Amino acid sequence: SGSLADVMSDIKSSLLSFFAMGAALSLVFLLFSGGFRLMAACLVPLAAGMLFSVETLSFFGQSFTVFSLVGLILLFGIGVDYTIFFASMKEDIGKIFPGVLLAFATTEIAFLLLAFSSSRIASGFGIIMSSGLLMIFLLSPGAFFLKSRNDFDLYG
Repeated sequence: SGSLADVMSDIKSSLLSFFAMGAALSLVFLLFSGGFRLMAACLVPLAAGMLFSVETLSFFGQSFTVFSLVGLILLFGIGVDYTIFFASMKEDIGKIFPGVLLAFATTEIAFLLLAFSSSRIASGFGIIMSSGLLMIFLLSPGAFFLKSRNDFDLYG
């Protein structure tokens, strides 16, 4: 029986392995379903948002924990959704953007509230999610312009 630190370290390394496999599988799926441009259009905002969130966590003096890693996994899933949504738009981006903005704003408010929690675990999770989502949201509309018109059609 190991110490709590050993158990948490094992959990973190297992989560990291499963996250890497899931992310790789997701990117392969994007590559085969929409081509290289769709994969790149999704990868750029995701990578920037995830790096920005870890840097923001460090800026506020928080350590990277298992909960931070869980936040990155959730951030990856939400970020892929944002970028696929923008990449699959065929119409003018302005028609659908207000609805996406409202969904983002309500999600961002919830994670920002967590960031101001007095609990370091909840605060760290909120910092990871709110900063990462902000960066991904700001960059994901680029997927609309980066992919070519016939690369990807979510709606058939």
